[in-house]
Amino acid sequence: MPTFRYQAISDTGAASQGEIEAESADAASAALASRGFIPMQVSQARGASRSLQTPAFSNFLSPVKTTELILFTKQFKTLIRSGVPMLTILQVLE
Repeated sequence: MPTFRYQAISDTGAASQGEIEAESADAASAALASRGFIPMQVSQARGASRSLQTPAFSNFLSPVKTTELILFTKQFKTLIRSGVPMLTILQVLE
């Protein structure tokens, strides 16, 4: 199983990096998300035949500051857990 290097942000807003084994870069991103991390970059570890740079939020959210993303994510999580409908949350956090 291939190894992927990642950079992610935890629930608490702390930056994290490391390696994870997964079938693909998308599977690695999904595994990180299931552990409560927001994957910012996932790429195949050195020694692999090619480097897989996934757009796991890194290119898509580049204009958004990391602190703003963390704040939005924490607020979103709190509102979802309290039972507020997602459409209402998106309107409130707009």
